[in-house]
Amino acid sequence: MKFSEDSAEGHYHIQSYGEGWIQANQRRMERGFIIHTDRIIDSWEPLRYADLQPEHLADVFKLQAKLILIGTGEYHQLPTPEIHKALIQQQIGFEFMTTDAACRTYNVLLSEFRDVAAVLFPE
Repeated sequence: MKFSEDSAEGHYHIQSYGEGWIQANQRRMERGFIIHTDRIIDSWEPLRYADLQPEHLADVFKLQAKLILIGTGEYHQLPTPEIHKALIQQQIGFEFMTTDAACRTYNVLLSEFRDVAAVLFPE
């Protein structure tokens, strides 16, 4: 899907996405990454949602976003109990959804000037 509006000046936003890839601020990602209003972390482990472990979330927690979106790939997947516990302990909002839904939601929240981060897996 290609987005036509490019209005999030000075912020990292998602421009387009398709099967197995996401483009954000002229960068095409084909593996798991984190996007926040002011940075992209693309040299991040894990590569796929199935590989996500609680310790991987430390990088997104450091961003101190008020809300975290987790795009689980083509299909909606629930977190493991360990990942769910790690997110609950941070006392911040979080939501698991398909990656395409997370891309759209991230851009909407960004346009509303919300402090949001997304963990996206373009699988």
